[in-house]
Amino acid sequence: MYSSGIINSINFTDIEIASGVSGIPEVQLSYPNLNNVQIKISISHIEEYAIAFALVSLS
Repeated sequence: MYSSGIINSINFTDIEIASGVSGIPEVQLSYPNLNNVQIKISISHIEEYAIAFALVSLS
């Protein structure tokens, strides 16, 4: 997100992680003019540890 310049125009409060129909986490952006941004995420946890990975692409 840094190299694309997106990070300069979006706040973390504009990003929501929601559960999709099949339970897969989905990213929902509430910031206008980001229709060309697609974000795929993976979230996992075990006991007190958690990890997340995001892949951002511009179309």
